[in-house]
Amino acid sequence: MHSIHGRAPAIATGLASSRRDLSVWVVTGDGDALSIGGNHLIHALRRNVNLKILLFNNRIYGLTKGQYSPTSEVGKITKSTP
Repeated sequence: MHSIHGRAPAIATGLASSRRDLSVWVVTGDGDALSIGGNHLIHALRRNVNLKILLFNNRIYGLTKGQYSPTSEVGKITKSTP
């Protein structure tokens, strides 16, 4: 199942709550989970929902061809920063 960008933890929370027989996984990246959808991730963790999260952190917005992200190292030079 796919969801809208940044909202996977919210969708997974609903699925895990309504279908306890399923093993619910969220596969996400750092830009999706720790930036745009950070609030949804925090609330899913706070609620202690029975789901698994596999988070890939490449410390850059890869889909925008290397744009600086909140998880980028301090001082990192990218196409969007001087």
